[in-house]
Amino acid sequence: MTAQSQPENVRLGEDGESVVLLDQTRLPGRVEYRTVRDLKEMVEAIRTLRVRGAPAIGVFAGFCLSALARQMERAGLDTPGLLRELDRKGKILVSSRPTAVNLSWAVERMMDRASGLAGGAPEELAAALEAESRAIRREDEEMCRAIAEHGLSLLKAGYSPGTVNIHISAANGLLAFLGRRDLQLIGQLDTGEEIQPELTRAEYLRLLTTARTQGRERTYLLVKTFALTGLRVGELDQMTAEAVAEGRVSVAEGGKRQEVPIPACLQRELESYLHRVGITAGPVFLTRSGRPMRRTQVSGEIRTLCRDARVDAEKSNPRCLRRLYQATQEQIRADVLSLAEQAHEQLLDAEQRTVGWENGG
Repeated sequence: MTAQSQPENVRLGEDGESVVLLDQTRLPGRVEYRTVRDLKEMVEAIRTLRVRGAPAIGVFAGFCLSALARQMERAGLDTPGLLRELDRKGKILVSSRPTAVNLSWAVERMMDRASGLAGGAPEELAAALEAESRAIRREDEEMCRAIAEHGLSLLKAGYSPGTVNIHISAANGLLAFLGRRDLQLIGQLDTGEEIQPELTRAEYLRLLTTARTQGRERTYLLVKTFALTGLRVGELDQMTAEAVAEGRVSVAEGGKRQEVPIPACLQRELESYLHRVGITAGPVFLTRSGRPMRRTQVSGEIRTLCRDARVDAEKSNPRCLRRLYQATQEQIRADVLSLAEQAHEQLLDAEQRTVGWENGG
């Protein structure tokens, strides 16, 4: 997710008296721009969805009132007359799609700016409204870029696309609460099935071998913890000295607490590590300053280890290790089920040989 350069969907015309819009009814087959000058054309563009998307509609409304004000100023209207006409036309714009929050918000903002200049000259009023309309556009771009860049930073930190979408929704929800729907980021990452690359058992063992060879015990234990317990990276701080002593980690799953067993081999290694580094309580995995490791630090250590172990970069995240745990558990359950079915068949064969109908008499 990046704030990539895209064709402008709405802009103020060079003459200041018109608005140029990307006709979205022509997409995706054609890229066609239309120039609107009078109120009727502006209303038609909103009603027929030539301009669509909440932020775009707000920006369009701001530019429309700016263009109309400039037309009236150049036509010689005095300030009181200009304000009356602008208010009337603004209400007509809002009525073209009453449910469009950004539309009414932008018109109200522009009219508030105009009202504050009731004592000024028409030229001053028109110039101020043009500046205000451009500010609406700029603020929308800056906010969308900030949210997009935040989402990109989350992806780089190892969060899944689904988690990034939750963060975006939360940001949009806050903006709605603050009455700034005009600044919301529209659209989310396509998660699809979020197919995760498969880390093989051989690659996992290579990671452990590399960490051991390099003397990176904490990284070794991180990898092993994710692969042997299936913990999520957000649950890592639940792996505490107390949990290691008990041999199980308590995590929240579906609104309930779930006890995740710590395999004996991992438990012994963690106990030995805790003793050497002097941790007697609290999270096992700490930074040098004694704070729990952040997601970015965890992902960074695993990413570096994958590079050194010659494991594909796309597999260098805790999710792949957790998926390895899940796949291993699924395979073990399938093997156990197969063995149970075979044992059942053997039992039935033995019984058949003893009491089968064909063996009677």
